[in-house]
Amino acid sequence: MSQVRSVGRPREVGADERIMRAAVAEYAAYGRAGFSLNGVARRAGVGKSSIYLRWQDKERLLADAVASSVVEPDPEDTGSFAGDLSALMVGLLQSWSQPATLVRHRLALDALPAAPDGGPAEAAPPVGATVDPAPVEAIDLIRRRALERGEPVGLSTDLLGDLVHGSLMLLVLRRAVPQDADEDELAALVAPYLTAVLAAAAD
Repeated sequence: MSQVRSVGRPREVGADERIMRAAVAEYAAYGRAGFSLNGVARRAGVGKSSIYLRWQDKERLLADAVASSVVEPDPEDTGSFAGDLSALMVGLLQSWSQPATLVRHRLALDALPAAPDGGPAEAAPPVGATVDPAPVEAIDLIRRRALERGEPVGLSTDLLGDLVHGSLMLLVLRRAVPQDADEDELAALVAPYLTAVLAAAAD
């Protein structure tokens, strides 16, 4: 009995992950204008045809590359609402130093339209998943734990998430966050913003 031979070259093990890492690195280096599948292929050490076997175009590749690297934080139970939020905010700052998260933020900025001929900027299109999302599940767990302890939380999960996420964005924009900062240093940086979030949540 003759054996049936498979047609075509088998897909290389580990190539998907290598290509997605290369896509993140390529966008981080060159942005939207310079991002190309040729560059991704060179970084990954594969032919461009290997990329097209897996992704229809560079936009879908980049979306998958960024999404695959997002890890929902596991909120620490410190015994208090303030402690839980502080630990979460420190963890988010640490995650924002990762290349894929930086690319998310750059995608959001790149999606904003430029003002034509110096005139008023056009309305920005929804950027959806290009913006690093607030960790809704973690925020909801922290909120529910606080309520179970009898701590007052006068904000919905969504609004609390917006305040936590927005305050960290403001921190990063206004102040330089050292790449080598330890958890204590990051906790000191987030402390004023945490105080503001806690004040809003107590109202």
